[in-house]
Amino acid sequence: MYFSIDGEENLKQKLLLSAINEFAEYGYEGARVDNIVKAAGCSKQTVYHHYGNKENLFIEVLEYTYNDIRTKEALLTYDDDKPVENLEKIIDFTWDYYCKNIWFLKIINTENQSRGVHLKKSKKIEGINARHITIMSGIIKKGEEKGLFRDNIDPVHLNISIAALGFFYLVNQHTLSHVYGLEITSPQSLSKRHAVIKETIMRWVLR
Repeated sequence: MYFSIDGEENLKQKLLLSAINEFAEYGYEGARVDNIVKAAGCSKQTVYHHYGNKENLFIEVLEYTYNDIRTKEALLTYDDDKPVENLEKIIDFTWDYYCKNIWFLKIINTENQSRGVHLKKSKKIEGINARHITIMSGIIKKGEEKGLFRDNIDPVHLNISIAALGFFYLVNQHTLSHVYGLEITSPQSLSKRHAVIKETIMRWVLR
């Protein structure tokens, strides 16, 4: 269980959090509405009233998932005159968020297994992620102006690379642990991986 349903949320919130737990654990196909309503302490009729069906519920879970990381990322403060530190701050935040919110990675992985069909039906995702690209574009532009960053760095691919270096490691922690004989999620291993991610990105970006 990734979210505890402690009774303080309203019924719609309980359903959403229960759904996140279920979808993260069993994927879209394996998730059961019966389990979701049982955890939320309501009936199937409540799901249909608030969300219509399982697919609409999952779409809202996806929107919540992306909005959560983007909202917290937006709380970061940046010094316009320090593009290197700003980029490092995004790298640090992304890694820390992934480590603390494995449910996020599982929900995204679940949608990839569904070939992104549900995400395409969302009317909110594009707006949720828009500021994310704007922030990175500004950091790159300032770094280039100050002669610190290489020219023509694509902000989208930079964001993807930061995400990929952490996402792959954590999502595949069980197979990687077996293949390489490592304690992938030990504090020492996580710290080392964090350092590798930061060095990899900064060596690519800096002149």
